[in-house]
Amino acid sequence: MSTDAVQAQTPTAAATAWRDWLRDEAPAWIFVFKTVTAAFLALWIGFRFGIDNARSAMLTVLIVAQPQSGLVVAKSFYRVIGTLVGLVVTVLLLHFLAQSRELFVGAVALWIGLCVAGAAYFRGFRSYGFLLAGYTTCLIGFPAAQHPEATYAIALSRASAVLIGIFCAGLVAQIVLPQRLSDAMVKTVRGRFHDFVVFVRRALGGELKRDELQRIHHRFIADILVLETQRDASYFENPEVRVRDERLRLFNAEFMAASTGMHALHQWMERMRREQRRHIVEAMAPLYRELSAALLRHGRPPATALEAHSVALQLGRLRPRLAHDAHAAIEQVPEADRLDCACAVDLLLRFSAALHDYTEAYGALANPGQRAPRSAPAFVPHTDPLAAALYGVRAVLALLAVTVFWIATAWPNGTSAVLVTAVGCALFAQSPAPGFAVRQMGLGYVLGLFTMMAWSLAILPRLDGFPMLVLSLLPFLMLSNRLVAHPRYAGIGAGMNLLFISEAAPDNVIAVNPVASINDGMAQILGLAVAGISFSILLPAGTTLFRRRNIRRLKRQVAYACTAPMAGLRHKLESRTRDLLIQLLPAPAGAGAEGERLLETALVVLEVADAVIALREALQREGVDALTRRLLRGFGSALARAHEMPSPAHQTAARDALRRADERLQHLLLDPGLNARETATLREIQRCLYRLGRALDDLETDTAMTSDGEAHAA
Repeated sequence: MSTDAVQAQTPTAAATAWRDWLRDEAPAWIFVFKTVTAAFLALWIGFRFGIDNARSAMLTVLIVAQPQSGLVVAKSFYRVIGTLVGLVVTVLLLHFLAQSRELFVGAVALWIGLCVAGAAYFRGFRSYGFLLAGYTTCLIGFPAAQHPEATYAIALSRASAVLIGIFCAGLVAQIVLPQRLSDAMVKTVRGRFHDFVVFVRRALGGELKRDELQRIHHRFIADILVLETQRDASYFENPEVRVRDERLRLFNAEFMAASTGMHALHQWMERMRREQRRHIVEAMAPLYRELSAALLRHGRPPATALEAHSVALQLGRLRPRLAHDAHAAIEQVPEADRLDCACAVDLLLRFSAALHDYTEAYGALANPGQRAPRSAPAFVPHTDPLAAALYGVRAVLALLAVTVFWIATAWPNGTSAVLVTAVGCALFAQSPAPGFAVRQMGLGYVLGLFTMMAWSLAILPRLDGFPMLVLSLLPFLMLSNRLVAHPRYAGIGAGMNLLFISEAAPDNVIAVNPVASINDGMAQILGLAVAGISFSILLPAGTTLFRRRNIRRLKRQVAYACTAPMAGLRHKLESRTRDLLIQLLPAPAGAGAEGERLLETALVVLEVADAVIALREALQREGVDALTRRLLRGFGSALARAHEMPSPAHQTAARDALRRADERLQHLLLDPGLNARETATLREIQRCLYRLGRALDDLETDTAMTSDGEAHAA
């Protein structure tokens, strides 16, 4: 081949740069183009319909704008619900309390506190609905309280503007270069399964070091919540997602069970390696290879749900042979190692069953017309009512402080300050770093104030007609929304959008008053500053109180496993523990040494809880006499107390109960009159107790290390 031909086939530097730009920058600019288009469409419709506050329609578009259409629809749905609830509450408060300014303000503050508490308790887009219910009451209630005769006109205008903005945002998102959330979810599902298969094969092959293993576990925990959010939002977008909704929930649930099983197995074998139990490690190696080979299709991990269906069939055929080989492996090790080897085999067989169920759940996504393999449990997040209530109290106190200042000084722009304080307290209540979020949005507000001043003084007086208005606003909106599209500067862009549009964008009746706009903008910045101060002074985020409380609640999941009803217990425990851990470790990379300890504690908690649930399941079978049941239930109660009310005395009591139950089992297993079923049940219980004893050693060690870390931090 000639040199010219080779050069012709080699991409030029310009072509490579263009492809890189399309990959990195094109999605962001598509988002900017769609958002700006929808915003100007909403403004134009507001003008044509004669809506008094047409800028609110434009602002609604900027608030609900999201890269994927499913997120736009989901956020819009809860915005409508929140707005309508806020309208009803506002009308009721005005009807009963408009004559008394102090009572009305106090009632509004209490209502916003309830909404903030609800936003903290119900996360995701449901949280946004609570936020809008409180925000709407401020937005309509305070102007209407000064003009009660215009209450219904103000409420109708507000509702109309919101609906116009939502209609325009949804229309543009669905028609103009649509980016489907369902497509992103397909990539998430495929990537999750592929990554987990690779992770399992590497873990079984002994290729993973401890720090890498923890990073992967942390990423998997975050992926669970990402997929749950995508599934929840895609429900509004795509009928195919609604058909597969139950299968997606099952996929997420089985993934949690499989990852817990993998950790328990890996943790047990790591103990064997540390203790140099060579015979056990060698006996398990062929079983590992069998399971690892069954995960491949044509020499590689399955790439689609259809291929995963074939792998699930392979795993189903493997399980009986694996069980036979595993029990034969137990006989190959010395007598002193057999209990530990039996526990390893038990964990391997449990993991292979969970892995089969997970693969089967993924394969079921390819056949939505067929019945799901099993019923799909809903994801159960961890929610802290006390924290939510305290967040609501903080919002009430901050709002009352601004309101008292407004009333005492007869501040003309006090309404705007109160409104932004309420929004800031609600919006950032659940943020892991609310102070940083408020500062970032405050910077956006300042940038929006200066751009608004420049536009109002230098450009607005020279405009003539809607096209000129669009051209004058276009550069500012493109700048702010490009910042929104950048994850690092999204808060700055959102703040610039909110202040610039709320003050600069004209309504149907245009009133050019730059001084009033500047005063109102400064009032909004002051309101946001009060919200930031409240986060720093009143129950600051990351405070030792909440952190220690969450760590205690994490460890109390063991008590939950001991006492909660068995129906759906395993999945509830999995989802609660992971959701709580994400709250403790919001950053994907963890939080240094302390983060590693917390992640290890959470994984050991899941290991202990898994053994507890397995013990409770074994107790439901026949072959256990009344005395043994009483001893085992006594151990469960002692274990629950040791984690519900931690103390050396309770831990000692749990250890003594475990020892008594184990001695009873050893005595029963010496009885030659036991039949095969009774012997199998008692040996399974014995393995559960032995696993619990070893896992509790690790949990107590992690607890001591975590307590030392808290003491040093204090």
